[in-house]
Amino acid sequence: MANAPLPVVCIAGPTGTGKTAAAIAAALRFHGEIINADSRQVYADFPIITAQPDVQERATCPHHLYGFLKTQAKIPAGQWQEKALIQITDILSRGKLPILVGGTGLYLKIRLSGIANIPPLDLAITQRLIEIYHESG
Repeated sequence: MANAPLPVVCIAGPTGTGKTAAAIAAALRFHGEIINADSRQVYADFPIITAQPDVQERATCPHHLYGFLKTQAKIPAGQWQEKALIQITDILSRGKLPILVGGTGLYLKIRLSGIANIPPLDLAITQRLIEIYHESG
């Protein structure tokens, strides 16, 4: 049973479809906590543009993985998945229901189905490609 799926609720869809309101209602009704599953809402500098839950919405129940990165930072999908798993495990350990909410299908897919183990990018190659871009346009 070590590899058994962890129980989570997923609320997915495009921006402006009521995911936040649905997630908050579910969290209040079923003693849940909300975990961001949107690749843009992880950034701190764009709360309005990315439709992150506002201060009042966040006060209704715990929200995780929203606005924790600076704009210049990168977060590969696998790294988000690791962070989400930590949150899911913690929420379950406290007897609460994890609710994944967002519009990034890849995030939801890898959390539910897994992701290929891809080695990290060689930073020297990345830096050389950036140099080529700046030299050649």
